[in-house]
Amino acid sequence: MSNSNLFGYTSGNWTYNDAQRLHERRRVFNVTELIRLAAESVRRSSEDVTSFTKLAEGKANRTFCVTMHDGFKLIMKIPYHDTIPKGNGIASEAATMEFLRAYGMPVPKVYAYSPTAENSAGTEYIAMEFISGRNLENIWEGLQYIDKLTVIENVTELEAWLFAIEFPASGSIYNQQDLESPSQRVEIPWVISKSGQPFCVGPDTRPHLWRGRRHILESNRGPYKDFENVLTAGAKQEITCLRAFGKPLHHVNRFKRRAFDFKKQDHEQYISDLEKYLQAAKHVVPPDCNVLTKPTIRHPNLEFRHIFVSDNLEITGVVDWQNCAVLPLILQCGIPRIFQHDSKEMSMMVGFPELPTGLSEMDGDDQEREIRESTLRSVHSFYLTETWSKNEPHFDAMQEDPKGLLRKIFRDASAPWHGDSVSLRADLIQLKRDWEETVVPYGDGCCSPCPFSYLDKEVRECMVLQAKLKIWDTFQSNMLETVGCEFDGWVEPENFRRAKSRCMLLRGMIVEPGLLEHLERMDGGSPQSPEAWLEHWPFDDRDESEYL
Repeated sequence: MSNSNLFGYTSGNWTYNDAQRLHERRRVFNVTELIRLAAESVRRSSEDVTSFTKLAEGKANRTFCVTMHDGFKLIMKIPYHDTIPKGNGIASEAATMEFLRAYGMPVPKVYAYSPTAENSAGTEYIAMEFISGRNLENIWEGLQYIDKLTVIENVTELEAWLFAIEFPASGSIYNQQDLESPSQRVEIPWVISKSGQPFCVGPDTRPHLWRGRRHILESNRGPYKDFENVLTAGAKQEITCLRAFGKPLHHVNRFKRRAFDFKKQDHEQYISDLEKYLQAAKHVVPPDCNVLTKPTIRHPNLEFRHIFVSDNLEITGVVDWQNCAVLPLILQCGIPRIFQHDSKEMSMMVGFPELPTGLSEMDGDDQEREIRESTLRSVHSFYLTETWSKNEPHFDAMQEDPKGLLRKIFRDASAPWHGDSVSLRADLIQLKRDWEETVVPYGDGCCSPCPFSYLDKEVRECMVLQAKLKIWDTFQSNMLETVGCEFDGWVEPENFRRAKSRCMLLRGMIVEPGLLEHLERMDGGSPQSPEAWLEHWPFDDRDESEYL
C-alpha cells in the first residue's frame, strides 16, 4: 500500500463538501517510525514486522494492523488532525481500556500510547491488542434466533459488571500523569494503573464540549462532583459560547430549512430556552437520590461492529472506547440502539411478545415481514428481561424515565446550537406537561413545582414547527434513499459517481413547477421562489465555518 493510501481516507466520499471531508481525514505521519514504535511496544524489533496495513477508518480515527513474522498482530490507532479533544482524547481512551482491563473486562490490552504528536512518528497513537473472534456486525443477521438471545445474555451480563464499578465523580478516565493540574482530577484510589498511581476521573471528553470555538472557552468540563453540575455544564458552556460568538443561523440541516421558510433562527431565543432548562435541572432528581445519580460507565456507542465474539458467542472484545464518559446512571440508562424497537408500547415490556394471530394464513412476504418484526420485538423485550434479572439498578433507572425524556433533554441542552430553535423548546414543553410523572419525587412523594412556563402562542408555534419538521424528516429519508447516501452525505467510493449524478438530476427536478407546487403544499408554509430552494439545496457544497 502506498503512503498516499495510508495517509488519506479511502473508504468513501461525500455528496457535498467532499474535498473538505477528505482533507479533514488526511493524516501524514512517519510510517517507518510508527512501525518501530509498534514493534517496541511489544518488545520486538521493526525487522520482525512483515506487514503494515490499513484496517479501518471512521469519523475520528484510523487503525492499522501490524503483523510480525510469527503471525502475531497488534493494532495502531491514530486520530485525524481535527479529532477532538486534542491530547485528552487519546489519553482518556487508553486509560479507560487499561482501567476496564483491571476489572477483567474484555477490552483490548494497551501496549503503549502517546497523547501528543511530539514523537518520532509525528502523530498521537495507541498501540493495542488485536482482538480475535468474529465481528458481530458481519454475523448478526445470519444468527439463529436462539443465538441472538445468547448474545444479548452476554451483553447484559457485561453491562451488569460495568454498572457495578464505583466512581468518585463523573467525567472521563485518565492516568494521573496525563493531567497537569491536581484540580483537573479526582483520584480513584482503589484501582492502580501500570504507572503505580491510582487512575483518576478528569475532564469529560465527549466531543460536543470541545467543538469549534468552545475549546477556547473557560468552562466546566469536569470532573463533576455532583449531579447538578453534570446536568448544567454543557448548557452553561453553550450560553457562554452564544453570548460571545452567537448570531442568527439557518438550520444546519438544509432539508429542514423549508419548515422555517428558509429564515434564520434567533440565537437569543435559544439562550432563553437554555436558561429555562437550567431552572429545571436542579429539580429533576433529588440530590439525595444516590442510586439514580451514581456515576456509571457505559460504552459510548455500542454497535454490532464494536463487539467481537467467539464461535460459541462469548464476547472476546469490545472496542472503540473513545470519548467514553462516566455519567450519572439516570443519564446512562436505556436500551442500546442495536436491540431497540421503536414502538411506544414496547418501551418497557419484559418477557416475550406473542406472534400475531393468523400467521400461518399469511402469504410468504407478509409472513416473513411479521416474523422479522416479531424477532425485533423479542430482542427488545429480552434485553429488558435480562437487564431486570442481572442489572436491577439499570432497569429501575429506565423505569424512572421510560420515555427517555430526561436523557433527550440533557443531550439537546448540551449540544452545540446549529440553528435548531425547536428541539430543545419542544423537550421543555413536554417536560412541563409531564412534570409530575417525569421528575423524581422527594422522599415524601412530592415534586417541586415546574419553575418555567411558555405562553400558549409559543406552545402552538412550536408544535406547528415540530409537525413540519417531521414532514421534512420523511422527505429527507426518501431523498437519501434515492441518492444512495448516508445522513451526512457519505457514500461508498464505487457508488460516488452515480450518487452525484442523481443529486444533479434531482436538483434540476426540484424547481419544475409541478413538483415545486407539491413541495410547497407539503407543510402549508409560505410560497418560496425556485432560487430559494436552489440556494438551500442539501447536496451543494457550503461554507460550514459559522457552525463551529
